[in-house]
Amino acid sequence: MVPRARPREMKTVQLEWRRFTRVVMGLFGFLLAAMILRQQLEMGIHRQLWADPVQRLFLDLGGLADWVEITVEGEPLRGPATLAELKEHGTAVARALGLDPEALTVESEARSLIGSVGLRGVLGHGERILVLAQAVSPQAWGAGPEPETNLIIQWTSRRLPDDLLYRRRRLARPLRQGNSRLRRFFVGMSPLARERVSISGQTSSSLEVVLARLDGALEKVGAKRLSPLAAGRIAAHCPLAPPGDGEANLFIELAPSDQGTRLVVSSGRTM
Repeated sequence: MVPRARPREMKTVQLEWRRFTRVVMGLFGFLLAAMILRQQLEMGIHRQLWADPVQRLFLDLGGLADWVEITVEGEPLRGPATLAELKEHGTAVARALGLDPEALTVESEARSLIGSVGLRGVLGHGERILVLAQAVSPQAWGAGPEPETNLIIQWTSRRLPDDLLYRRRRLARPLRQGNSRLRRFFVGMSPLARERVSISGQTSSSLEVVLARLDGALEKVGAKRLSPLAAGRIAAHCPLAPPGDGEANLFIELAPSDQGTRLVVSSGRTM
């Protein structure tokens, strides 16, 4: 016969199990709350504080936007890809963005060294999107024997949205390979191959007034000017902007116009 546990021992085991359960549930609740809080911050609870540096700089210079563009490209996928496989890649990315692939216009092209499938769509409010899956043979640039498949998303709009930073991160998410939510929370996002944000428009201020405001506007986003203060293209470095070509990753283009000054602010790498 198996001896029965004494009532006091049973009570001790039950208390220890309850304590263990409370600790596990408390840890799980803390992680869940932290992940929800991080997601809410990404969505822009404090949009001014978490605004995209390109957006903040453009607005601080008094710009009125007429064209906004975000282009993101994931790390290349290795191996060959047919047009049908490229369409599958593009469809998967479109679905991850919450789009209906059936409602998108499909454009494909097959040549000796390159094949591409593009899915185009109109999102409303003057917004358009292109999901491009592109396979390039290494013979096109004299590299090794294995071809590459590139996944690119391009979003354009006629107006400047309030949540540009959130949109940028939302577009990039499907292109970050192998990232679970838990890994993203503890380790962070994996890098993209390329990312570029550009805002163009007009300001009623003269070129001299815009140049006088420039250093103060750069200071607000934590950026450092790298090129002389003059009309044309001015390069700067901003820790919060996407990685660029070398040290420069923030660019301001200025040109006088009849209405004041033509203004373009962009960041990231040249696509």
